[in-house]
Amino acid sequence: MFNFFKKSRFSVNFFSPKKSDILIYDQRNSNFIIDYILFDKKFTIYQKNPEIIYFGLKIILSFIKNIFHFKKIIHFKSFFSKIIFYYRVNIILYMNPKIVITYIDNLDSYNMLSRYFINNKNISFIAMQCGARLTSRLNPEKIFFHDHFICYGKNEIDLYNKWGHKVENFHPAGSLKCSIVLKNIEPKKVEQKFDICLVSIWRSMMYKESPDFKDNISDLWYSFDKMNEHIKRYIEEYDLRLCIAMNSKMGQSYKPVGVISEEEYFFNIFGDNNNIEMVDYNHKNLSSYFKMIQSDLVISTASTLIIEALALQKKVIYIDYTNNDLHHSVYSDVITHKDNNYKKFKERINNLRNESSIEFHNNNKEYFSYLMNSGVPSYEYVRNLIEKLIS
Repeated sequence: MFNFFKKSRFSVNFFSPKKSDILIYDQRNSNFIIDYILFDKKFTIYQKNPEIIYFGLKIILSFIKNIFHFKKIIHFKSFFSKIIFYYRVNIILYMNPKIVITYIDNLDSYNMLSRYFINNKNISFIAMQCGARLTSRLNPEKIFFHDHFICYGKNEIDLYNKWGHKVENFHPAGSLKCSIVLKNIEPKKVEQKFDICLVSIWRSMMYKESPDFKDNISDLWYSFDKMNEHIKRYIEEYDLRLCIAMNSKMGQSYKPVGVISEEEYFFNIFGDNNNIEMVDYNHKNLSSYFKMIQSDLVISTASTLIIEALALQKKVIYIDYTNNDLHHSVYSDVITHKDNNYKKFKERINNLRNESSIEFHNNNKEYFSYLMNSGVPSYEYVRNLIEKLIS
């Protein structure tokens, strides 16, 4: 196997892929699907980034056989993108799986394949929600197509129907990652080490002075900066313990020349404070989720983890100082704070800290269930769905 180019998105393999009843589309987050859903089942992973292009004899013959029978479903921007799409279609036809599952629900190539096979009753496509969908990402210019959509709650059903997305079967089954955390730990028995957990949304390549910085996200970074300034002032005023759940690993985050790293960014704001702990992002160990459990209050802006923290029975506050809904999902004032004023910020945080987690959730039980279903564990729900679909 080798790459077309040094930095290519594709690699070549001169064999044919292994056939199985279950195909995991895209290896990202597949460890959670494998370990908690498919642990005793045979499966094949369709690798992306880089995407493996199979040139085995069986694949070539299959493509020749199917080339005149491919359906035309969209207009392609280039001949190459058309060939790649029908190559993916051919891979699925060759493998003939009963289930195609992904944890990247907003992946364009997956949605196109789900749309292509929507009338094929022999194959079921299952997409698991991997993040809250921003208002700007749900516009009708980009339609999602899902056969089975494992979403956080009924909120997604209303949003997707409102914006005209095509979903055959909604399954509001909550967060897979939260269900995994709750399988391994009981939050009520965890010692509260921190008063506040700040969930970072840092992206070095998108921050100010970065080559990829765009004016249309300047309000998002403004909101992020102001939130952190307010948090710094607040924890110093009340001498509180702060955990920063970082979005990268210290010393390992990619950053363009001239752009500071995530740890440098937070050090410039909070300084050398013994009450602050910066925690490396560890995807496989779900480090951010465990730090949220160890904290009394979770705070962030434009982060999915604020909604997922509800499944962990945490108190949350979602900061939005942008004055628009472009980079945010629309949530009730129950969990959002939009008044860009420190006095108002302090008042809101004080009220939350004076309220117990039990009171916070009991007072908003119906709305929180609407945002994040916490019934049957998500991994168990999806496993049962797969059993049903392949039987």
